[in-house]
Amino acid sequence: VRAKELDATLKQLLTLPDDTQSWLAEQDTDFPRTCSWGGFEEQMRHWWSNECPVFIAEELCHSEPVSQDGRQFDATMRVGFTLHRVEEPQETEDEELRSGLENKTHQANRTSQVKWPGEAKPGSLLLEWLGGYWKLPGEDTTS
Repeated sequence: VRAKELDATLKQLLTLPDDTQSWLAEQDTDFPRTCSWGGFEEQMRHWWSNECPVFIAEELCHSEPVSQDGRQFDATMRVGFTLHRVEEPQETEDEELRSGLENKTHQANRTSQVKWPGEAKPGSLLLEWLGGYWKLPGEDTTS
């Protein structure tokens, strides 16, 4: 997916039909035989049916060469994050634990715009930053 299409594509992937079972029942029964293997429609169905509940979004960017020891390298920046749909709390959750988390969240939110666990509304998306780093490949650009 091209960068300019990413928001629309993610919205399409992450917004299920109001009644997924009815939507699937209305679809062409020959879909498995006529779809493009690995195409967006197939991938969307995998996502919606939870056959593959994760996906990777990545962008290929070319950096300016980095010089080290007189050699040029095409460095790589890696950034990782997860995107979660916030689920309804389970009835079996310990109310005392939830209460303590809500108090901790309330205190943290006075100084931060980050949505802490337990704060985001069910059904919303929660972004969790994993980290990022630069690395140089083993071979320089002349290899």
